[in-house]
Amino acid sequence: MDRQAYSKDIACGVKMSRSVFSFIITLLWSFGISQAWADIGPKPTVDITLPGELANHVVAGTLLLCQKSDCSDALPMQDVGPQGFSCRLSTSDKIGGSHGYVASHLPVGHCGGLGYGFSPFLQLKLNLKEGNDIVSSVFTKKEFDAHFLADFYQGKLTVIEQ
Repeated sequence: MDRQAYSKDIACGVKMSRSVFSFIITLLWSFGISQAWADIGPKPTVDITLPGELANHVVAGTLLLCQKSDCSDALPMQDVGPQGFSCRLSTSDKIGGSHGYVASHLPVGHCGGLGYGFSPFLQLKLNLKEGNDIVSSVFTKKEFDAHFLADFYQGKLTVIEQ
């Protein structure tokens, strides 16, 4: 093999290697972007204001997600990535879960959450200091960033979007 042909083979191999390398980098980069893309952008939120007399008795809260209008299929909102739900009941509370929604921006006496999406029907479950739980009537969320007011009257918890 003469020297000129040998040089062409090497040059062709280098070009091929660069092309393959560029293709692999582009492929890896696109997978990385698509993974991050799914988690970029605004997410819908809920903010529930608890009346002072009720907030003083609450130790924790859970948002129940339901597909059925009677919430017979209620499941608690899961902490997944930034998604989660928590209550801030005093300034000394440990706020949010270890992986989910961190409610540090919530005022005291509020429960709030951020989700990838919310079910059509919701319920608020509150754990009280006395050891019992109260569950709200079924409510719906209309706004992307929804603000609700909870009311506890005659033993019934209702949540109304403002």
